[in-house]
Amino acid sequence: MKVSVRPFHREDALTITELADDKMLADTIGLPHPYEFSHAEEWIRSHPSLWEADEEYNFAIEYQSGIVGTIVIRRNKVHDAGELGYWIGSRFWGRGYATSAVEKILSFGFRDLGLNRMWAMVRDSNIGSRTVLEKTGFVEEAVLRQARRRGSDFEDCLLYAITRRDYQSLE
Repeated sequence: MKVSVRPFHREDALTITELADDKMLADTIGLPHPYEFSHAEEWIRSHPSLWEADEEYNFAIEYQSGIVGTIVIRRNKVHDAGELGYWIGSRFWGRGYATSAVEKILSFGFRDLGLNRMWAMVRDSNIGSRTVLEKTGFVEEAVLRQARRRGSDFEDCLLYAITRRDYQSLE
């Protein structure tokens, strides 16, 4: 499964709104629900300044010229590290799009940005995302107990990471 990743354009706001305004997705990753067009517009408008500041790199995940999700690296320049975040529209789950996009972003992070480490935090219940991270070389490092609110309760999260050395050994 090959996807492409690219920076967002203003005209992507409608597609992002349609994908993100999904209660199942909101419950899984914590997006606001309902997700409105103004949320997508504001989010996309923030990208160029974050990119120029070398702080955050947001990409659209595309398959066959349609957006299926998003992926981001939030950079910590002090520690040459990056936090990975991503989501795929629920109607596209289970097709390998996230795995392919993470592989591309690992290359961008380690080769283009020169990062030493990338990490991601996922809800314990998000089996799909845990599988994506493990398939792409991330290793579970910690359990963050009751780290995220889920409705009126709290849920554990898992911290996954991959280092440059780990990544190079996979190539």
